[in-house]
Amino acid sequence: MGCYDCGDSIRFKQRFPECQVYSFEASPSRHTKLETVALKYNLNLVKKAVCDVDGTAEFYDSLVDNEQVDAQGSFFKHTEIYKTTNPRIEQKLTSVTVETTTLNSFCMNNNITEIDLLYVDVEGAELQVIKGMCDYRPKIIFVETLDLLNSESQPMWVGATQSKDLEEYILSLGYKLGKILPADRLYFHSSVLEN
Repeated sequence: MGCYDCGDSIRFKQRFPECQVYSFEASPSRHTKLETVALKYNLNLVKKAVCDVDGTAEFYDSLVDNEQVDAQGSFFKHTEIYKTTNPRIEQKLTSVTVETTTLNSFCMNNNITEIDLLYVDVEGAELQVIKGMCDYRPKIIFVETLDLLNSESQPMWVGATQSKDLEEYILSLGYKLGKILPADRLYFHSSVLEN
């Protein structure tokens, strides 16, 4: 979720060529660039945002050095700490309406019965993605938890759920924390650990 340039999707497909890789990107300004990449590497490109509702939502693209659309698009506005930490990134003031889907709906509509790895990098909307899983339990969840690097009083996005609350929710679904990385966390479902 939040595939940006499909770089991670390509690496997954190259490492596991028989698997189906679904690359979700909310930013309409990135879609045209991604279509060629997805075709070349046999990826399933989905031009939707993944969250906890099926429908639409307002999405804010970001620019790097006032030029290229970069990976920091979000449903949520950047806070002052985000702006200070990332001075080259400027979030657009106006939003665009994007289509949304839950992981549950997407999987049901595409006859997907299990998920080996869920890779989530959605700039503050991680909890919405996880809540949208409903009864699906990916074996592994790799999720960006950038705001754990900041204090509780300094969230990265206005109105977004803090990563400590996200982690509490993920653990309540039967996951165990497997690894803490500089800005990411890796969780394994208990069913994987039992085998």
